[in-house]
Amino acid sequence: MKATLGTAKGKVLAIAATCLLGAGLVGGAAFAATPSATDAAMAAAPSVDTAAADKDRDGGKLKAILDGLVDKGVITRAQADAIMDAVQKAHDGDKDRGHEFVGDVFKESATYLGMTDAQLKAALATGKSLGEVANATTGKTRQGLIDSLTDQANQRIAEALKDGKITADQAEKLRTHASAAIIKIVDHERKAKPANGQTKKSG
Repeated sequence: MKATLGTAKGKVLAIAATCLLGAGLVGGAAFAATPSATDAAMAAAPSVDTAAADKDRDGGKLKAILDGLVDKGVITRAQADAIMDAVQKAHDGDKDRGHEFVGDVFKESATYLGMTDAQLKAALATGKSLGEVANATTGKTRQGLIDSLTDQANQRIAEALKDGKITADQAEKLRTHASAAIIKIVDHERKAKPANGQTKKSG
C-alpha cells in the first residue's frame, strides 16, 4: 500500500513539474515598476497588458490540462487546485522582484541629468516627463537617459545571474521587461502642479 501511495505521489509531482514547465509560467517576470522616491515612476510598464494576457492564456492551458487529468482520475481536484495555486504564487513572486532590477528611477535620473532631487522634482512639477526634462537639459537627451537607466538595470540583472539568483531565461525576460518599463516611466507625463499647491480655477 505504501509503495502504491509513493508511486501515486511521484506521479502527481512529475505531472505538476511537467505542467509548470510546459505552461512556461515559472520564471516569468512582468514589470510594473514604481520606485517610491517620486511620482516619476508611477507609470506601469507598457508590457503589463501583454504579460497579463500571456499569463491568462498560459494559465488557461494549464487549467485545461489539469482538468483533463482530474477527469481521468490521474489526480484529484484538490491536487489540481494546489498546482494552480503554486503556479500563481511563483508568478507573483517573480513579478514582485521586478522593482529591484529597474531600481530607483528618480535618483538615477537626477544623477544622469546632473540635478539635485529638489531640482528634478521641481522640473517634473511643471508637467514635463523625465524625457522632456532630459531634452531640455544641456548635453542630455531622452534617449541618453533611457540608455543610462537601462544599462544600470541590466547591470543589476547580470549581477543577479552571476550570483545564481536568477536563471539565464529569467535574465532574458527581465531585460526585456525592464527596458519597456523604463521607457514607459521616462515618457510618463504628469499634470502640472500650481506653485501655491492649489488647483487653478478656470474663468
